[in-house]
This record gives sequence, C-alpha cells and structure tokens, in this order.
Amino acid sequence: MTTNESLFLQSEHGERDFAGYRNFLKHCQEFAQDYETVQRLWFDAPLYLETDAFLNYLFHDAENTPSFEFNLNREPRKLGKAERVSEILRWAPKFAAWVSSSDDPRWRERYSKLVQSRLERQDRRNHRGRRPRSGRLSKLHERPQTKQILNSANNTIEAIQKAWKALLHGPARE
Repeated sequence: MTTNESLFLQSEHGERDFAGYRNFLKHCQEFAQDYETVQRLWFDAPLYLETDAFLNYLFHDAENTPSFEFNLNREPRKLGKAERVSEILRWAPKFAAWVSSSDDPRWRERYSKLVQSRLERQDRRNHRGRRPRSGRLSKLHERPQTKQILNSANNTIEAIQKAWKALLHGPARE
C-alpha cells in the first residue's frame, strides 16, 4: 500500500473519522472513481485535478450553475452511487464541451506544479537549516486578508461540513 492510499483508510479512532479529514478523503475518492467510470478527459493529469475542475464547472460555469443552488438556497440531496453516477453522466458531456471551448481549462495543473516546486525548494532549504519561507506561498499573514478570512461567517466548522456534505451527497431529505 502506498502512502497516498493509506490516507484513505479510516483510523482506529472511528469517532474522529465522522466529518473528519479521512472521511472527506474517502468521499473524494468515491466521487473520483465514479467520475472516472463515466469519462476521463486528461489522462496525463491527476484524476483529482480533473474532478475538481468538473465540480468547479458545476458550481461556476455550467448552464444555470446546478451546484450553486445548494450553496445557500437548497438542502443537499442524499445520492446513492447509482444516482451520483447518473448525475455525472448527465453533466459530463457538457463539461467536456466546456473544456474544449475554454481558454485555459487546465490551469489547476500549472498552479499545482508551481506550488509543488516551491514546496520542494522550501523543503530543501529547510533541510539546510534555513527558516521556512511560507510567506511567499500565501498572503494570509497580511492583516487585512487574515481578518477577512478568519472572521468570515462562511468559515465555521459547521458551514464547511454542511457545504462538503451537500457537494458530495446532495441535499438532505427530511
């Protein structure tokens, strides 16, 4: 088992897995596997970058932005595997058409590689006894951005968990 595969395993502390990072990773892996059974556009890119682009498309760029309505207005649906695949089948061809007409649909790859290269350089510097230079990767240390992000009502644990549940499982049914 590779290190990356081990990230998807549930821990021995089951109570910590609920709505936790490992659970989030498990749902991301399930969604990516379902997406891959329907379509794969960028065989030379990580699957998770493509599925991220697909989800971003549904939220921001698709006709009537179908995922955006769950942001504030609707409760998430609880979709089983078959229903999730059905929704992917419905939107995947539209995503493929959007990708083919988009100016820069694979920008995530470029920025991912940029961040990875900077982290690798930073790691090499740290091994030589130098201080980390994380400020170059993020501007969060600057006061106005920190205050805006950290004090945002959108960033409560409950809001983040609700958003991920809605994204991964659809609105909750009463």
